[in-house]
Amino acid sequence: MIILHVLSSLERRLKSPIHWADKLINSLSADELFLYHFIASIASFYHFITIPMAKIIGIDLGTTNSCVSYMLGDKSEVIANAEGKRTTPSVVYIKGDELLVGDLAKRKAILEPKNVIYEVKRFIGRKYNEVIGKENLPYDIKEDKDGGVLIVIDKKEYKPEQISAFILQKLKEDAEKFLGTPITQAVITTPAYFNDSQRNATKAAGEIAGLKVERIINEPTAASLAYGEGKNKDEKIVVFDL
Repeated sequence: MIILHVLSSLERRLKSPIHWADKLINSLSADELFLYHFIASIASFYHFITIPMAKIIGIDLGTTNSCVSYMLGDKSEVIANAEGKRTTPSVVYIKGDELLVGDLAKRKAILEPKNVIYEVKRFIGRKYNEVIGKENLPYDIKEDKDGGVLIVIDKKEYKPEQISAFILQKLKEDAEKFLGTPITQAVITTPAYFNDSQRNATKAAGEIAGLKVERIINEPTAASLAYGEGKNKDEKIVVFDL
């Protein structure tokens, strides 16, 4: 009844929406002001417990295979892809308007090798003159105007970030189907030796895929964090990144 009295009092006193906050503070007694803050606290708590928090996924964007996980309570869980596997081949198939990622793309490698892109991580954020002569791949690459690498498929040119984005988009969609909620944020791992250009290019790939990349983490760091998960004691460990 006291709460109803306060609300009724507010309704009578706040006839005009202009400067309502000032009018509110000036018109309430000490007891009414306390109850008002109490009501506001309840409303805020109700909003907190009824609005679901956004999920942030963790992605291992690998040279050969990629993986996506999420936090379930205080434990990380790997999300199986649409094919029921815990890892997805970092392979993309492009032909005309057809785009395949993962196992479906990998199956095309024997019959249509020039339309299948793999190991694109070797080119991301790097200059053409750094990789020329080392590629030994069935698809074609060329130098971009800025000195970077372009991948050429059926006379169409793609930046490594675009190809990586196709892989990230596949992982994002698999995570959304599994979790039943839109995913907009991610943490992505990269090799410890990646320079700033390679890290920024990886982040750009995430943004192309519709993800806000909250952080780029070194793969050995991610391994040590995974090892320490659930442990309640301090340890000194060595992580080998083979």
